[in-house]
Amino acid sequence: MDELTQAVDMAKDVFGDLGEFQPMEIEDVDNEIKPLNGKYICEVSSLKRYSGTGKTGNEYDFYSLNATVIETVSGTKGDGRRLSKMYSLTDTEWSTGADNLKRLANELFTMGCDIDTSNADTFDASCEKAEGKKFNASVYPQKYKKDNAAKGYKKGAVVMDNNGYPKHNVRIVKEFINKKSSTNAAPTGDII
Repeated sequence: MDELTQAVDMAKDVFGDLGEFQPMEIEDVDNEIKPLNGKYICEVSSLKRYSGTGKTGNEYDFYSLNATVIETVSGTKGDGRRLSKMYSLTDTEWSTGADNLKRLANELFTMGCDIDTSNADTFDASCEKAEGKKFNASVYPQKYKKDNAAKGYKKGAVVMDNNGYPKHNVRIVKEFINKKSSTNAAPTGDII
């Protein structure tokens, strides 16, 4: 039996299993994917550098850190959720490539990675070793800072990506500090 005949037979089997299935309309759900807001233990799934020219002709050069939440310490339950963090090596109005590279090096060091910043190749090798590392992250949703009716968002609304997922600010920290009071006093310094 050739591959095409096998595929057709498999499709017949699947459709035969539907029985008296009746399709129904799918309704939109507001904020179906809740933004994370809390403290999490995460594990690095990948950390890679991407550079080249985009479809619009603009150059790009950045590191992309991808991680999975393995434990919710406090806040919105996030176990199994994925987080991403980007470190642009291109100067922007918000930061320089050098500042972002230092931020990445500091965060790798905070995770307990041995890093070598002597040149790009050794630094890239250091990044590859981050896979599987566990780290603490304080995470909160990105929010719009002002209204923009033309673009359809309001101040304080959670920023969503092109796929409808909430964008987050991810701060990699050595330890979590437990604030025992909601007053304006400085944190006690107790470690979780």
